[in-house]
Amino acid sequence: MSDASFTRVLRAAEDHDLPIHLHVHETAAEIAESEAQFGCRPLDRLTALGVVGPRLVERGGGGGRASAPCAPPP
Repeated sequence: MSDASFTRVLRAAEDHDLPIHLHVHETAAEIAESEAQFGCRPLDRLTALGVVGPRLVERGGGGGRASAPCAPPP
């Protein structure tokens, strides 16, 4: 999902007082793809985009290994 799409989802959730439900870090392939495409793990990217917060209902493997932080979108 693009950064712009995540921003729209976050805005809509805030506007309508809704949760955001995501499955994150479920597979090694998902994590590797995110690291290759965005330079960080999925949860780090979501944090940089502002998605991680009280609205987020996250499900997944967690993937315990830390990574370099994602740069916030321009």
